[in-house]
Amino acid sequence: MSNGKISVVDSKLIDCDVSPLCPRGWIVIEHKKDGLIKFDLSLRKGWPVLNASVLDYLLYNPELIPEERKGKANPFWGTIYYHCSDGRLGVRCLYWDGSKWRGGLALVKRWFLFLRLAYLRQSGFTPF
Repeated sequence: MSNGKISVVDSKLIDCDVSPLCPRGWIVIEHKKDGLIKFDLSLRKGWPVLNASVLDYLLYNPELIPEERKGKANPFWGTIYYHCSDGRLGVRCLYWDGSKWRGGLALVKRWFLFLRLAYLRQSGFTPF
């Protein structure tokens, strides 16, 4: 991973305007900046649309991830990546591997991404 910096203003606020980590060979093409968000609000009221800056924060602080997220899809739709050599699109995800939390990148079909982005732009910060 490269090109990123985790920014924590205090233990309850996450700076969602910082650039997220970026897997090698990928570039960020969409990054929904949400300013400072309160950590408790972002996880206890469902699983809202968050950007990959929050994923980076959670991977750095895995003890904060609720147990009920294990076994669930945890994509961070607020940041979309583009693969430089073949044009694939992806979103970073949080997953439980059986022993610890990890981040991964899931490929996204273009038609699904187009519909999802249209929905996000229309409705703003909406539960996923």
